[in-house]
Amino acid sequence: MDKALWAKLKQAWQTLEREGKYKKFATDHELHYGGDMKDHSGGPPGFFAFHRAQIQDLETELIQISGECDLGFPYWDWSADPIDWWKGDPHGDRNIWSDEYMGNNDGCVTSGLPANWEYTDTKRPEYKVCVERNANTAHRGMPTRSTLQDVIQTETDYGDFVHRMEALHGDLHGAMQSGGQPANLAGKAGRQGKASPSDPIFYLHHAFIDSLFFEWQKRNTVDLNTLLGDRKDLKGFINGYNTEDGCVPMPVHRDWPDESTDWQDDDGATCVAYEQPSDGWLASLEDAPGSSLLQALAGGGKCYSLQRQIKAGECSDEELSSLVCIDAPECNKFSEKTADEADAAFSGDSSDEAELHDFFEKEGKCLSYSSDFTEAELHVCHKCDVPCTGR
Repeated sequence: MDKALWAKLKQAWQTLEREGKYKKFATDHELHYGGDMKDHSGGPPGFFAFHRAQIQDLETELIQISGECDLGFPYWDWSADPIDWWKGDPHGDRNIWSDEYMGNNDGCVTSGLPANWEYTDTKRPEYKVCVERNANTAHRGMPTRSTLQDVIQTETDYGDFVHRMEALHGDLHGAMQSGGQPANLAGKAGRQGKASPSDPIFYLHHAFIDSLFFEWQKRNTVDLNTLLGDRKDLKGFINGYNTEDGCVPMPVHRDWPDESTDWQDDDGATCVAYEQPSDGWLASLEDAPGSSLLQALAGGGKCYSLQRQIKAGECSDEELSSLVCIDAPECNKFSEKTADEADAAFSGDSSDEAELHDFFEKEGKCLSYSSDFTEAELHVCHKCDVPCTGR
């Protein structure tokens, strides 16, 4: 995101919180997390629709406060460096954990956009407590981009896709809590993290998940609105991809179930799309501290080229599954089955429906491993010397 636009977004977000208007997003999330709506746990159809609508609600408020109509909402692609997602030079202004962006990830947040923010603990409403993070530096790596792209390209059934993607998304939530030390993204903010949007990095994370859903929608034309039944508050937020405009049309307003206004009145008034980083932006990372992968990407190496191909969907299913994996301890920590268990712990889902988890047997898809790898290859957990041909 352009730094000048980011500065405006950051200031607008801080204004929203200072005026007491940001807390409604965490409250809204709590309402939709459980009860009759339950837009979490076990792959319910409302998971993507609700979070996409919330992101647009937040983006709209930030645009109104800043007066900047070009203020698109950014996403945090943690898959760019799934091994060292939690690292970074705190003094470097290119890293998400810097004062320029989202602040520290070790204890109460005292720097960055949410510096010294507090929220009301729903278990103890008489107390104001800090927004807190405790990144699990010993945590297994995050899902790689090749893993995420494999889900996008092979899961054509919406139910399977949302269940699998929700589990992978929950792994990041769980990774923000370490050694019993709490985090708003995990179990601290409301029971089982239901008020997790109290940490604004929640929305940068969910915007990334929504960008993956957007890529899935470009490949699948199923009418997702039929899955929402009478959920008028969310219908229209998972319309199909419009190939002519290159985006997914949505309404401006998200109605609540007890409102009489028809959501279809403004259906298609806005359109959501996600952009990949430009070559110019990546070139500007040459002096970026704190990430060897960003250095490799900026240098235009083989991993940069292959990662761009994977993100653009230019690699066939066969090519994704035949990538040579890196035989390193850092790359052998992630397991989709474990991610599903972490998500169940985070969401409170007991995962009784074991038959829905059959597709997690796909973990360990690597057909071959290599102990000869570069630093950049270590950070993506696969060899980068075979460009995709799409066959």
